[in-house]
Amino acid sequence: MPEHRTPGSSGFRRPPSSGDPWSGSSTRGDSWNASSRPEARSWTWRTPKSPRTGAAGRSPPTAPPGSAERESQGPTPCTSPTLPPCWPPDGFRASSFPVRDSRPCWGSRISDCWTISERCATSALLPLDSGADAVRALRFDVTSSGFVRARTLGRLSESAVFGPLSNLRLADVPEPGLDAPGKLATGWVGLDVLACGICGTDLGTLGFTASPALEPFGSFPAVLGHEILARVREVGPGVTGLEPGQRVSVDPFLTCEIRGYAAGAHCPSCRDGRHATCEKAGEEGPAQIGDKLLSPGLTMGYHRDLPGGFGERMVAHASQLFPVPDALDDRTAVLTEPLSVGIHAVLNAGVHPDEDILVIGSGPIAMGVIWALRATGFRGSITAQTKRAHEAEMATRLGATNAVKPGLEAREAVIATGSHAYQPILGDEVFSGGGFPLVFDCVGNGGSLKQALRWTAPRGTLVMLGCAAEIPKLDLTFLWARELTMKGFVGHGWESWEGGRRHSFQITHELLVATGAPLRDLVTHTFPLAEYREAFSVAANHRRSGALKVVLEP
Repeated sequence: MPEHRTPGSSGFRRPPSSGDPWSGSSTRGDSWNASSRPEARSWTWRTPKSPRTGAAGRSPPTAPPGSAERESQGPTPCTSPTLPPCWPPDGFRASSFPVRDSRPCWGSRISDCWTISERCATSALLPLDSGADAVRALRFDVTSSGFVRARTLGRLSESAVFGPLSNLRLADVPEPGLDAPGKLATGWVGLDVLACGICGTDLGTLGFTASPALEPFGSFPAVLGHEILARVREVGPGVTGLEPGQRVSVDPFLTCEIRGYAAGAHCPSCRDGRHATCEKAGEEGPAQIGDKLLSPGLTMGYHRDLPGGFGERMVAHASQLFPVPDALDDRTAVLTEPLSVGIHAVLNAGVHPDEDILVIGSGPIAMGVIWALRATGFRGSITAQTKRAHEAEMATRLGATNAVKPGLEAREAVIATGSHAYQPILGDEVFSGGGFPLVFDCVGNGGSLKQALRWTAPRGTLVMLGCAAEIPKLDLTFLWARELTMKGFVGHGWESWEGGRRHSFQITHELLVATGAPLRDLVTHTFPLAEYREAFSVAANHRRSGALKVVLEP
């Protein structure tokens, strides 16, 4: 497993959070060089020598002439006629908290800000009129210009995905409430966020790489974050079973009840307890926030009116909240939402007790499926396909019989089931005989789905959990040629469990306590909310960082 990094520790190739960029010094321990001119954009990285001195251990030289005067007078406005200004535009102020470096940017061009974006004052812009009841939150907007920047410049720089050139901002937003600011509506609960995990869908949203098919079922700008652990701050009228101080896991999906529909008008999915597929998510209201109808949206984190967990405070309907057992620490409890995805899939996939199962994927969803299989009593063989050593180790600790790497090791695993390989005149080899009766694809790209289709045994089941979207040139031959069943699952809901009906979160809590599995070790990195850009960078570059689950803590 990679060493758990506390915020601010060194270990990745990035500019430091403080120190003069032209001095070669860094309080983060990263030693780097640049020209003495602020216009310079060519950086040379070197091995850290001394955390608070120059690269050779000498005291850092002073800033360039005139820099002190510039700092005292404020930054020089950017002069580019085509790009946004470096210093806050009208209606905004620079953030008062350190994101990279609290000093203003000395660059005179937006190109300097883009290159030195890690320390530029544009790293956070906050509305001036936030008011006394505002809370700090991470807000994202969907715009055509943001789409173009993310899909073009985003290939060259993270700045266009979750940096200064993106549509992501740490801002002061109005205190969440439904009747009026500070006044909770009937059935609602005020929450202080304790922690919120970064999900792959968050990264897909920021990069505009997710399918546009679900766009009508969200509303923006929105405070992101849906893997939420919170503490009850206050309860509104009519709420029972919850009290201030309780830790709760928040189910982010919005039901017909939450939207304000009378019981007789609930959609079939919500009546069946499958609210992750609510059929009225694209409609407004009829619930109201102030003088307007509740905006469309399937889930918190992608909803204009109901903020997600990347903020200091939020509100939720009492039906969304599930008290966390005292036996679970915060680091384990924050995993409730992604682990419940695995519980929901395992309980509904049609698992047979003695069959061989293949789980494709290395992330928290794949690990959650492995744990859920064992926690619910499966005793057969589980083959986990992972890419890196620490992922294979975690899969084995959670119950995988064996872990294999993609390629030769994985091929040997399917051959071991009795399959025979054949080489067509064109394309990759195919297999016949043997195979895995049940395959969980927790990746959801063209490569993983192609493998799953070819390695599932005749009349077997392929479970899609990897948020697959548009996949060009996908060969579906074996879907019909092997008479396969393909199932997709999303989120969580109310399950049949031990003779009754229990929510996926409740089952997850119970099994976490009962198994004592080392799932807390899935949380490899935690960051304060103000360091969100570093957090997203670590999550997006998990192959380099070794991240499994990255968590933000307000």
